[in-house]
Amino acid sequence: LLSYVIMLACRQKKQQQLQDDAQQEQLIDTINHFFHDITHEKNPLQKLAHKFLPTSLNHSKQQGFYIWGPSGIGKTLIMDCFYSCLDPDIRLRQHSVKFIQYIHQQLTKLQGHANPLSLIANEIINKTRVLCLDEFQIINVADLMLWRNLLQHLLQGNIHIIITSNNPPEECYKGADKQQQKLAPLAADLNS
Repeated sequence: LLSYVIMLACRQKKQQQLQDDAQQEQLIDTINHFFHDITHEKNPLQKLAHKFLPTSLNHSKQQGFYIWGPSGIGKTLIMDCFYSCLDPDIRLRQHSVKFIQYIHQQLTKLQGHANPLSLIANEIINKTRVLCLDEFQIINVADLMLWRNLLQHLLQGNIHIIITSNNPPEECYKGADKQQQKLAPLAADLNS
C-alpha cells in the first residue's frame, strides 16, 4: 500500500513523468520497506521500546541508500517522494553542494573548538533522523575527507541517509585514485 502512496505522490508531483520501469519499481519497493522500517511501530511493545531503548537498538538495520545512475531516470523524484512522506520533524533534504557549504561555514564558526566536525554532526543528529542529499559530488580532496568523516559521524549517530548521484561512489571524485576509494565503503555501509 505504501508503494502505491509513494508512486501516487511521485505522479502528482511530476504529473506522471515517472515511467513504468522495473528498476524504478524495485527501488520504490525497497525504499517503501525502508520507510516502513523507520516510521512505523507494529505493536505496543515496539512503541514502548522506541520510548525507552537507546536509538541504536530501535532503528532500521539499513542506514540508507546510495542511488546512482544517469540524469533523468527518476533518482531525485523517487527520493523526494520518500522525503515528502516523512514527518517534517525527522527529515532534512539538501543539495549536496549547499550542504557541504553549510558544513564549511560551521567549521569556520567553530574554529578553535576541539573536534568541530563532531559538534556539527551532533547538531545534525539532534535535529533529524533522515538526511536526504541530492546530486552528490565531490569537488576537491579536502571535501572528500570532510564528507568521509562527516558521513561516518552521522552513520554512527544512527542517521538514515539517502544520497542521489549521477556517479557510482568510486567515481564521485575523479581526483586522486587512492582518495576516491575511501568513500566507496561508506556507500557500501549505506546499502548493506
